Amino acid sequence: MTKERWVLILVLLVAVLVLLARLSPLSCAMVEVEPYEVRRAKPYIEKIVVDDPELRELAGALVRDCPDDECKVNAIYRYIVEDFSYISDPENTELVRSPFQTLELKGGDCEDLAVLACSLLENAGVRTYLTLTEDHAYALVSGINPDNLWKYINKSLEEQFITDHDMASSLDETFQLRAGYAYYYGGDGRAFPIQVATFGDSVVKIQSLEIDYAISSSQPVNVYVLRSRDEFDNLVHGKRFNYYPDCQRSEVYQVRATCEILSYGGVAIQNQSLSNAMVTVRATFSYKIYFEGLKITYYTLKGEQAIVLELTAGRYGYPGYSPISKAEKKVAIDPITKEYFYLG
Repeated sequence: MTKERWVLILVLLVAVLVLLARLSPLSCAMVEVEPYEVRRAKPYIEKIVVDDPELRELAGALVRDCPDDECKVNAIYRYIVEDFSYISDPENTELVRSPFQTLELKGGDCEDLAVLACSLLENAGVRTYLTLTEDHAYALVSGINPDNLWKYINKSLEEQFITDHDMASSLDETFQLRAGYAYYYGGDGRAFPIQVATFGDSVVKIQSLEIDYAISSSQPVNVYVLRSRDEFDNLVHGKRFNYYPDCQRSEVYQVRATCEILSYGGVAIQNQSLSNAMVTVRATFSYKIYFEGLKITYYTLKGEQAIVLELTAGRYGYPGYSPISKAEKKVAIDPITKEYFYLG
């Protein structure tokens, strides 16, 4: 048998073996299998839109006044927890909404709100992760400084609490203040309660009363910020009275100032001239409060702190608030690289 025939026989033999291998039920192939965590997250990850003109425009409007990423995170978080409702999926149905559908609906379940948060933050230039537990979803934000985030958290919660509990009052009045008379607007001087509310492990406390006022007068007047109405009575009767010297103005026709005091006091206007005065007063009284006991929950991913964003927490939620048990199994997925991380 010639050499050429041997080569031909070998080629045919190899072809037959390959064909048999393909037809055999025992044959196998090497294919790349996605990890379970990625496959489970895939329907949600695919809905996250990281680069879109419409979302970029909305995110830009929400963070327009923000000087840093911490402010951006808080602004987008507040937008979702204040303006969106929790809407469950129909029974026995798992709907995965795009950020555009959630925006149109003004609500969604935990996955939908997490997808919306990741989409808006990514379009605002903040890196995110989608996090899944057995029955819940939320977002993480990476590269955020928790210490810098506190000032935005406190301001937002303070404004929300003051609005909800009607802890601000205002005055806009024009009147005639007779010569030698005085006028007072404010409280009786009572001390602030040490504790006014509780939210979970946090306690709400009043820190001070901020009085912002603007006064204009046709005659020169004296302006005092007083500790109480009793001090006003002392002023009227020519007795010695206590006031906040940093907030006092003498013989002014026009003045605007902000004064922070430690009791429920008020503003007094005294006309010591020989003529009646037409006086216009605009003032706002608002409490400054603080939340004691709050804590920011974060994980360390790729050497950076990744802060929890629980989007179903309601108006008193905040970046870093987490109702999830530390022992609960959690997986975070990068929406861009599809990397996944187990969270301890």
